[in-house]
Amino acid sequence: MKILILTDNFLPSLGGVERHTFTLARYLSTLSHEVNVVTKLSSANHQVYEMDKSLERTYNIKVFRILPMGTRLPFYSAFKYILECRNIVKYINDAAEDYEVVHYHGTHQLFLRFAKSERPIITTVHGVFPTCILQSSKSCKKRSIPNCVVCDIKEKPEHFCVLPVMLPYYFLYYEFMKESLKKINKVICVSEYVRKHIKRFINLDNLITVYNFIDFEGEIKPKLTSSENFDIRSYLNLPSNAKIITYFGGLSYHKGVDLLIKAFGRVRKRAGDNVYLLIGGDGPQKMQLKNLAQGVGNVIFTGFIPRKIQLAIMAQSDAFVHPARYPDACPTTILEAMALGLPIIATKVGGVPELVVKGKSGILVDLNNVYDLSNSLLELLLLDGKKIKDISTFNMRRARNFDIKYVGNQIVKIYREALSVLS
Repeated sequence: MKILILTDNFLPSLGGVERHTFTLARYLSTLSHEVNVVTKLSSANHQVYEMDKSLERTYNIKVFRILPMGTRLPFYSAFKYILECRNIVKYINDAAEDYEVVHYHGTHQLFLRFAKSERPIITTVHGVFPTCILQSSKSCKKRSIPNCVVCDIKEKPEHFCVLPVMLPYYFLYYEFMKESLKKINKVICVSEYVRKHIKRFINLDNLITVYNFIDFEGEIKPKLTSSENFDIRSYLNLPSNAKIITYFGGLSYHKGVDLLIKAFGRVRKRAGDNVYLLIGGDGPQKMQLKNLAQGVGNVIFTGFIPRKIQLAIMAQSDAFVHPARYPDACPTTILEAMALGLPIIATKVGGVPELVVKGKSGILVDLNNVYDLSNSLLELLLLDGKKIKDISTFNMRRARNFDIKYVGNQIVKIYREALSVLS
């Protein structure tokens, strides 16, 4: 098959969707499918040029960075979103006939109802944005436009001045999204949480759950092997017997890293100076979080680090924490941590409880609960060796259910079924 993977962002960006699309493209290429990735223009021209050439040489994946970048004009973000939705459907109408299957990853499905292509169009939904534009951690019992406006203004008070625009915008957003998703051949939801949420508010018949995935043999294992002689405690100048808790992800309010730092402060008071918190990632809260960590101590921000060092840090840590405030659909970092045998502590939101089996994979904690989070960290740090080994073995086995070799077959099957309907 000749497959177009259309995505808002791609490598070298390090978000979950970027890794998802790269892993999928690489897997499809190993099955001898012809894979083209089309994404936005990038400002890092030299870096992406070398990387794209490497992807073509190594995996026969062609990357075209030809979608217009989002406008930087300082007006209400809804208009920026609408422009990018237009760019997606315009590209599909111009180029889709050159492919057998179009698979779109991103949040800009709003105008796909206007797609003219006869080719099957698949989309992967990586969150609940089609039915909750703000992806609130508290799901509405009955969605209403006023509720959306209230949530928006609570998060961004400056939007109050555009209230007359917001009311019709939310109404049209949900109506257009419903009609667009109806037209798509298959809407892949990355967790049952996402599928049920969309089904509840938009009664679609084309929803299917296919979880996020990892490529243990193709990516994780080789990078671990290449760093086998790398000791993170020596690299970070930590005691050889130091206990290490890790977090990798965005540094934003929704990710709850401030809660983790506060909980870690409570842990240090009881566990002493031999426990450390490693935080990897970037985002708008970075400086605020660094200031918060100064009063806690033993918190290390890794900044940007090569992928193999990130995986080595995770593999040699004692626990992985995912303290999100908002309903993450299916966090890939949790799957990677499980594949490396780490005990997991994560918030009971979104699709996380579908990944982390309470009592076997680790501990699920309540939303926004620093006390619960700190107690769970202490509980894990005090577990005996046999219990830790049991958790590690369970997680490594469970992670195999999310390997691309298994999940990728499900996606290829969806492609073939969509093509058979048209033939």
